[in-house]
Amino acid sequence: MAEQVEYITPEQMMKEEARAASLGIGVGKLMENAGAEVALEVWRRYGPLFGKRVLVVAGSGNNGGDGFVAARHLAARGSKVKVLLLSSPEAIRTEEAETNWKRLSESAVEMLVARDGSELSRLGSEFERADIGIDAKFGTRIRGGGREAHASSPQSQGWGEEAERVHRPGRRRPDRNPVACSSSR
Repeated sequence: MAEQVEYITPEQMMKEEARAASLGIGVGKLMENAGAEVALEVWRRYGPLFGKRVLVVAGSGNNGGDGFVAARHLAARGSKVKVLLLSSPEAIRTEEAETNWKRLSESAVEMLVARDGSELSRLGSEFERADIGIDAKFGTRIRGGGREAHASSPQSQGWGEEAERVHRPGRRRPDRNPVACSSSR
């Protein structure tokens, strides 16, 4: 039976983040904690990670930043991690996410970039090779366009039906998929 998940709205999330900030907990610390928790949940669900191929599909916002942190932690546990950024690195929208993207270059994580649908098509085989996938594209505040490179999502690559959800604490939304994990094998 599926686990019941409590959902909050973007407005509630903004209030919680403001509350955390008033307590001296900044976005960078929230991002680090969220990514570490995602990595821990992947380990809990899939057991020993040494040598497992993990693909993190990341957007350019803070949810992508959470994915960057998770990737770093998974690589530290011996996984062969690739991060597929669905924008140019210059388009990363927050300082915290950009900092964590740059930190990946100091780790064992392989960094891939798909600025548009044609680049994503070229990298499509990465979805098939992954043992575990993490969807870190969208959070609670996605607005407007910019979805062209996202058209070929992990779900459309065969991860969707059996995808197990691992949500960033406080960002649970029934209509969005902040972070999802699935084993393709």
